[in-house]
Amino acid sequence: MRNRKYDDVKPILKIIQSLQENFNYQINHVFIIKPDNFWQKQKTSFASSKYSFEHSLISMEQLSKYFDPNQLTPDLDGTLSFNNDQWIDFRIKLENFLIHSNDLLSRFGSLQIELSTFDQPDTKEACQEAIIAHTNTKQRVLGINIDQLINDGKNLLRNLIGNDDSLLMAPGGTRDSGYSGSESEKFSNDFFNEAHKIKEPMELLKVSKQKVHALWQQKKLKLEQCLQLRVFEQDCSQMMEWLNYNNKVVLMNYTDIGHSYSSAYDLLQKHEQFHKNCFSGAASIQHINSVANKLLASSHYASNLISLKTAKLEKEWQVFHSALQNRQKILSASCMFHNKADQYLNKVEEWKNLCSNNQISNSVQEAENALKKHHELSDEISQIYAEICNASSSIQFIFVCNDGKAILDSIQSSQSTQIGQMEFKQAASHILDIVYEILSNHRQLELLWVNKKQNKNISKLIFQITHLNII
Repeated sequence: MRNRKYDDVKPILKIIQSLQENFNYQINHVFIIKPDNFWQKQKTSFASSKYSFEHSLISMEQLSKYFDPNQLTPDLDGTLSFNNDQWIDFRIKLENFLIHSNDLLSRFGSLQIELSTFDQPDTKEACQEAIIAHTNTKQRVLGINIDQLINDGKNLLRNLIGNDDSLLMAPGGTRDSGYSGSESEKFSNDFFNEAHKIKEPMELLKVSKQKVHALWQQKKLKLEQCLQLRVFEQDCSQMMEWLNYNNKVVLMNYTDIGHSYSSAYDLLQKHEQFHKNCFSGAASIQHINSVANKLLASSHYASNLISLKTAKLEKEWQVFHSALQNRQKILSASCMFHNKADQYLNKVEEWKNLCSNNQISNSVQEAENALKKHHELSDEISQIYAEICNASSSIQFIFVCNDGKAILDSIQSSQSTQIGQMEFKQAASHILDIVYEILSNHRQLELLWVNKKQNKNISKLIFQITHLNII
């Protein structure tokens, strides 16, 4: 306040008070140089007492007790080089730097929030739209250029270093070229806070830019994985619909095994063609499983869901494939059964006539020949009967004799909960009718054959006795 009045310093004191109260500035102590005029001294002392920060009125000579000469400007008898115009220019540049830095950091913050939010699109089309929108977001990310601001910050740091002659030389005796970003840089206490204000946003800008780019890549990956997931789910859904439809087709006539060889064979031919047409389903299942394995190998974020859907689809395919195979076995067994049954029933009357023919032999030789032919007839009947019983031995079915319900058991063992009980009874009734007819005829044949055998043996015995008596 040399050559000045209290009115000159009053605005400065108010600003200091405002900084302490409103901006949380820590004001340790304010030194006020005593005015030359006595009344100005009294007025300054009295007026400054109302401020809350600590302050002291000292003379010019007392400044050296509290400050080093290199901390004081020449007008205060110090050696500190100070240019007010340069300082104002520096402050303006610093404030502009901080304003622009805060603006960019705010934009980075908004982008981080936006990129951190991931709402999964529900459809394939929505995923594609989200990917397009996210691609457009990249222009906003790239549009934030921090290079110019970083250069401005470096220039400000060079200005700070240039204001301190003691810092013009870097360690090792070489002049520092400016901001290097290393921890080895040092600033005097007067400039340390300013340097920190510059360096902190510079580091935050670099970190924020890297983080935003990383978040953009992460969201891009998630959106791409989401699109892959929706396509995979769509394929699974279509395959499930295909399986459900074709499964219903199989079950629609599942217990229709035919009422004759021709009808059973016709059903078998149609089923084989249907089975052949379903081979495309196996290729689709294999493709879906291959896609699922690739998604799982890529550490997809929905790996658990993909595994569940794959397992469910595989299970449904196995059920459908099992139904196709069982249907194939049932119809094959029906064809073999009807074929052998037709052979048996077509010859049964001929066999009965042969067994009922009790023509008397005229000699021992004729009797022996008749017995031989009768045994050959038995072999023929037994062979065809055995073929009927073992017509389905390759697929573990026995139709006649021991287990006439074999076909019915096969039908009931395959998804019986999905087929009406009346259909079972109709299929079983037809099979059992044929079984009972064959069994009935076979018993009659056995009786006729045994009677004829006994008669032929008696005739042979009579001829033998007669021949002995003659001798």
